Amino acid sequence: GGAGLPAPAGNKGGVGASVSVYESRVCFVSAHLAAHDREVDRRNADYHDLVQNLLRGARCGHVLAHDCVVWTGDLNYRLDLPRDDIFRHIAQQEWPQLMAADQLLAQMREGRAFVGFREAGVRFEPTFKYDPGTQTYDTSKKMRSPAYCDRVLWRTRTRPAPTPTTVQCASYGRREVLSSDHRPVVAVLDMEPTIEDADAKLAAAEAARGLLDAVRDRGGTTPIRP
Repeated sequence: GGAGLPAPAGNKGGVGASVSVYESRVCFVSAHLAAHDREVDRRNADYHDLVQNLLRGARCGHVLAHDCVVWTGDLNYRLDLPRDDIFRHIAQQEWPQLMAADQLLAQMREGRAFVGFREAGVRFEPTFKYDPGTQTYDTSKKMRSPAYCDRVLWRTRTRPAPTPTTVQCASYGRREVLSSDHRPVVAVLDMEPTIEDADAKLAAAEAARGLLDAVRDRGGTTPIRP
């Protein structure tokens, strides 16, 4: 099943889809949360609103009741650093120093939003905000600071099962698409669903290996440099 939920801010909101993979229930969410540097609380509120209401009334149930949730989109969390410091860290490729100031990771640590979600290590330049059509960060009068607005997160739920659902990230990077003021991010996630039938589990493993090999042949698991 699937559903969408608009937010009062016009272009903000989210969509979700629930699918079954063998015995695992998987939910995919794509969301656009509140903008601007200081609106952390509004972003957190948008997240909780989507969690509570996105799939309300659907047969698949609550978003976080799924065995696996993959959450993507322009989450709009910013970097709590002066603009000059951000550019200095970018120039030195000091990704850990940037992520130490990341609002999203801080909210996760403090238990305010996206509790239980995981993200692969970020080793690329911030994806926002560019002058469209260029590789140059914002030169408008607003001079917005670079930030990691665009993210891919996942969460798994432990439940009694012979093989609980697990997720590993094979690759996490960005693509150099210049038509937007953002850079899209791409994650290749390897999910092992809950499968109670041994023959079905073997067939699924063989199919997954074939799919992953095909993705590798296209270069999909090669980390993308900024």
